[in-house]
Parts: sequence; structure tokens; C-alpha cells
Amino acid sequence: REGLMDEQKAMAEAVKERYKELLSYSGRRKTHYDEEVNEEKERKHAERLAKKRDKQLEKSQKKLLEEDRQAWKAEYGSDASEEELPFFMQDASIRAAMKEKQKKKMKEAKK
Repeated sequence: REGLMDEQKAMAEAVKERYKELLSYSGRRKTHYDEEVNEEKERKHAERLAKKRDKQLEKSQKKLLEEDRQAWKAEYGSDASEEELPFFMQDASIRAAMKEKQKKKMKEAKK
């Protein structure tokens, strides 16, 4: 008889808990995030993002190099790579100055 009472109490407690869950449910789905299961997916996702970021960086570097070559060619009339500035000397201010010179020459050529 005591075992039956314990079962009924446990059942009543489970029903109360379930009822509370149903009342607190507001149309959203509560999911438990399992770190171990999703770790592989996160790693793959991070790798894909890194690859994409690397491709974009490489693309932007190529674009900057091409802009520099065009500016150099417009400035000096040739595309001689040995005359280019060393990499450590190339910064945003130099590129900006080269672009400004190129714009001025384009304006003068239009006049």
C-alpha cells in the first residue's frame, strides 16, 4: 500500500511539472544546446567562414595591387615592377596620394 502511495505522489508531481511547462510555453520551442553534439558542426562552420574570409582578403589584396599598378603606370608611363615601392613602404597615405595624382591627371587630360 505504501508503494502505491509513493507511485501516486510521483505521478502527481510529474503531472504538476508537465502542467507548469505547458503554462509557461509561449509558442516558442525550447531546445537544449548539446555542446558535444554540435562541436563538429561548429568547427566545420568556422572553417568555412575562415576560407571565405581568406578568399575575400586575397581578392581585396589583388584589387589593391591592380590599383597600385594602374596608378604607377599613369604616373610614370610604364608598368615596371622593379620600380615599385617595397611592400613595407606601401601604406594608405601613399596609395591615397597616388590616386590623387591620377585623378588630377585625368582632370587635366579631359580639359
